[in-house]
Amino acid sequence: MRVLTLLQVLPLSLALAGNSGPSGHHGPSCKASPDGDDWPSPSQWAALSKSVDGRLFVPTPPGAVCHPGERSYDPERCVVVQSEWIAWGFHEQDAVSTAINNFNNDTCLPEPDYPCSPGGYPRLVVNATQVEHVKRAVEFAKKHSLRLNIKATGHDFLGRSNAPNSLSIWTHHMKGMEFHDSFKPKGCRTSIDTTAISAEAGSQMYELYTALDARGQTLVGGGGKTVGIGGYVTGGGHSILSGKHGLAADNVLEVEMVTPEGKFLIANECQNEDLFWAVRGGGGSTFGVLTSITMHTFPTPTMPNLIFAAILPLGDPQLVDLWAYGLSHLPHLVSSGVYGYMYLLPAFPLPGSVGDETTDTVVSGFYFTGLMPGQPDVSTFDTVMAPLMAEMNTKFESLTLASYTVMYDNFLDWYNLNHDQSTTGEDMYLGSRLFDEKSLTADEDALREMLEKVVAPYPSGSLAHFIGGEGVWNAEPRGGSNAVLPAWRNIVSHQTVNAKFPPLNVTAEQEARRIIETRVSYLRELTPDTGSYVNEAYVYEPDFQHAFWGNNYDRLLAIKRRIDPLDVLWCHPCVGNERWEEVGGKLCKV
Repeated sequence: MRVLTLLQVLPLSLALAGNSGPSGHHGPSCKASPDGDDWPSPSQWAALSKSVDGRLFVPTPPGAVCHPGERSYDPERCVVVQSEWIAWGFHEQDAVSTAINNFNNDTCLPEPDYPCSPGGYPRLVVNATQVEHVKRAVEFAKKHSLRLNIKATGHDFLGRSNAPNSLSIWTHHMKGMEFHDSFKPKGCRTSIDTTAISAEAGSQMYELYTALDARGQTLVGGGGKTVGIGGYVTGGGHSILSGKHGLAADNVLEVEMVTPEGKFLIANECQNEDLFWAVRGGGGSTFGVLTSITMHTFPTPTMPNLIFAAILPLGDPQLVDLWAYGLSHLPHLVSSGVYGYMYLLPAFPLPGSVGDETTDTVVSGFYFTGLMPGQPDVSTFDTVMAPLMAEMNTKFESLTLASYTVMYDNFLDWYNLNHDQSTTGEDMYLGSRLFDEKSLTADEDALREMLEKVVAPYPSGSLAHFIGGEGVWNAEPRGGSNAVLPAWRNIVSHQTVNAKFPPLNVTAEQEARRIIETRVSYLRELTPDTGSYVNEAYVYEPDFQHAFWGNNYDRLLAIKRRIDPLDVLWCHPCVGNERWEEVGGKLCKV
């Protein structure tokens, strides 16, 4: 995107100056907004710009290049933006774009027939490259009662990295990394005997994986290349490597952050212990702006990979039974050291051939990719899978089983071919639930009923991450514990569902919400004692406080009230947000 400094846009500055009359005044009950006389003046914005080395600018909505009449209109660029809109990488490189359109309120999509306005985006952005820039932006937002937004990559399924009419801190260009053969947390007397990496807030998964691979190491990280370290860790962070090494939050050794008061501090097991506990799983954009995170790293493992499919003819009456069989045996797989992703699908194309012609036969069933990190070869899969395959062949009359194995020498080799390659740039809601062994095995009829209601009616099916294991169950985070949902310590699987809808269609959006609420309610009935993974959940989850954090919530709330009494940082669904609500693009007290 084209970036304009503040001084370049001051003559245009409706975005900066606000309304000079009293009609737009909202008083102390709302955060300042551009149409109010409480919005900072051009001279105040200019002072902020100077304090951040001129890195304050008014952003242009990324889809504006497709709209005649917009200053950035560019038909040739529009064609490029339209083609790149579905890629996660496009949105992480833009200061205000986020990957899910509805969290920008569809205000400026790259379609000339749709409306375009800046109303769904932050009004000004600090392109932070150092801690001092973050401090100045936080102090300014606090002083002027501005809504403050934090964005690194926009890889967020709940819309927390976008806020309309806000000042946004864009940490994307904070990329520094430091590698450690051992790590001594600041203020501690002894070192931790482990390799580690200190990565600044703009670091993304692929950057971390490639830098560490050059040293024969890796870390617990996300499946998408553009996942940012900050939001990932603060949400807990599950991984294909979690079964062996725990959640990302379990591997954090220290954080550096700017508090809502604008103070820089370091949190670890020896100082600011409450904050150290809270930011590891308590959610992002809540307790402060993380500027650097230090994480444990470990030797990159070998990656034996099994791709397995259990296939039934389309419409086969045993389909739900097959799904139930697959899910109920996830505890066996996880306990055997197999971790991966299982897709339950009512219908999917099965590539094949007849003579010299390629055909796509539509079938139903499930398939999964399973990994056994650290095993020396693929033969261990035979021991794990043989009894399951024999039993499935007996139970399901029309079943076809297909599988093959691949051996990867290290994590990065596997990741280069198997990272999340899904598309984005759509309107969508996500829902999820965590499953323990009891919910998968105790009541077969209840499991079947859930599948009949949650998966069978929907072409998109469901995705079950089987990511539990000894590393998650027996994690030993520094300081003794962290803020992740306690139910994680018994989890076998994390199941997600989604509903997509066309933009600017209120009826379709309401229907998508109804679908997700219905599906998640059935998941919840089967798992009353677990909860949801905060980074991949329904944004309007009822009682999200306990669905995401369980009995940790009261402690998290107390820390939030202490560290941020004025609610300088606010997002939804996040700890301590109960005192405010969004009303017509403004953030106002309840």
